Formats: sequence, C-alpha cells, structure tokens
Amino acid sequence: MARPFKYTPEKLEAKIEEYFKKKEREGKEKKLVFCSIRDLASFLEIDLQTFYNYDSRPDYSNIIKKARDRIIAV
Repeated sequence: MARPFKYTPEKLEAKIEEYFKKKEREGKEKKLVFCSIRDLASFLEIDLQTFYNYDSRPDYSNIIKKARDRIIAV
C-alpha cells in the first residue's frame, strides 16, 4: 500500500504559490533567480519522483501542470 501524499491539493497549491512568491522577491532583490522542477520539489521537501507521482493523480495533475508551465515561462 502506497504512503499518502504529504500535501492535500489545497496545501500543495498554496505551497507552490509560496515558492513562486519567494522567487519573485528574490528577483526584486536583484538576486539570481533560478526555477526548476527539482528546485520546487526541494522547496516542497519531497523527492523529485514524488513530484511526478502527484501529476498522475487527478486531484493534483492540474496543479502540477500549472507549476511546470510557470517554471517553463521563467
């Protein structure tokens, strides 16, 4: 039996938003801003494979897609 995910969909979405706000603040402070899926997974304190596992779940897939799209846009 698989372990339950660390985040509910709502908490995951809020935590991802926190990540992007942090990156935005860093940009305003003239720091080098680096966004990647691996960096986001590290911020979420989850394994990269766990991040991809979220994508396979219907409740989470749209949240993960939006996060990936935002990273690609940066």
